[in-house]
Amino acid sequence: MRQRLFDLLHYISIASGMALAGACYSMVGQLLNHGALAQVLIGIGMAALICIVISSAVAELAARYPSMPGIRTYLRGAFGDSISLVFTYTGLLVVVLFAGLETQFLLKVFFPGISKWMGHLFITFVILAIASVNLLSIELSKRAQIIITVVLIGGSIFLSTINVSNQASVLAIKDGSNWINTFEIIGLSIFLFMGFEWVTPMGRNRQAYERMIPLSMIISILLLACVYALFSLAASRHMPASGLTSNLTPHLTLSAIAFGSAGKAVAMLLTILAMLSTLNAGLMGASRLLYVLAREKSLFINANQFCASLSKDGTPRGAILAISITALTLAQIQYWLDLYTEIGVICAALYCCLYAAFLFAATKLRRIAPKKGLFGAYLPSSLLIVIGCCLPLLAFATLFYGPAPSITAQAIFMLAITLPVALVSGKKYLSPSS
Repeated sequence: MRQRLFDLLHYISIASGMALAGACYSMVGQLLNHGALAQVLIGIGMAALICIVISSAVAELAARYPSMPGIRTYLRGAFGDSISLVFTYTGLLVVVLFAGLETQFLLKVFFPGISKWMGHLFITFVILAIASVNLLSIELSKRAQIIITVVLIGGSIFLSTINVSNQASVLAIKDGSNWINTFEIIGLSIFLFMGFEWVTPMGRNRQAYERMIPLSMIISILLLACVYALFSLAASRHMPASGLTSNLTPHLTLSAIAFGSAGKAVAMLLTILAMLSTLNAGLMGASRLLYVLAREKSLFINANQFCASLSKDGTPRGAILAISITALTLAQIQYWLDLYTEIGVICAALYCCLYAAFLFAATKLRRIAPKKGLFGAYLPSSLLIVIGCCLPLLAFATLFYGPAPSITAQAIFMLAITLPVALVSGKKYLSPSS
């Protein structure tokens, strides 16, 4: 019994820890700047419900393919090599884009007034440090992962509760007259839950996929929804909506309000814990997925051998280097062009499409390869299809976030990245079984 409870806590810590990143605080602030408090709370709640539906489909897929690399295996079983490669590359792309986003967030928290060239050096140092840790195969123990997640979630809830109970210093709520914004806010709120499904390859045994993995994802999504809702309430009481436009570290401001001069240390602690629970694990997970693709000879001919190389202790060093170099390159471009908010919008849009693919994969596999006794909490296929059709529409709605000039920039940037990936992924020489 104690072992099962410990395993469940570990799964919850992975699912929630992968989703709760430092940049999520920035996104909540941007949501409050974009709409009324009621709209933001509805957006977070609707996004949580959508993600619970998605978690049911993911749990079903994971029960079919336990302890396997999720994106590639799930979608290949339903749609074949080429389509699964498109979405696998999309998932990897989000990971490396998000790495740049998170390193920029660290920079804004620790060195807000740093010069541009020093900022580039800081980003380089952070990503190379993470790459070195991964190359040395240093991973958090299960107990450490649980402790970090408990402190991160507990600290975030405590910080928000203190500020909600404090007397409001400003009226930060918009009038909420434009309720069309709610659709954009729901789409952007998907960003706040991205990554909860990365727990699926971590099952301790086959039985874990029948109950504990599905349960851990639902509990994690509900916990995250509480964290973001409370943080929204706290920020709306103490920070003017106009100030949230340029304030990309609202947790720093709320920490100062709650704890005075010691507040900065509290915010920095939360930032470091968020990085430990997402950035390092995310890049390592992406490296392992890239290694699997290389072993399948699904990458470019010259990349397969390099990314499939292992160190003596079994670390996929080639894939780690490839992911790290890609993340570093994109991070430098993001920082140089100051695309912090735009990258967050693009990640949300891409993940909406990826989650839609999971839903359609689950429904198709039910039809072409029905299996009984996998995961008992099946939701109706009609519901999965409806949500799957809505997610690309929400992805499109996110592109309307911000002023008109940025809409065009975001759309062009998104297409410039994803279209070549989609076209190249369909080439037969990428996968021998296509």
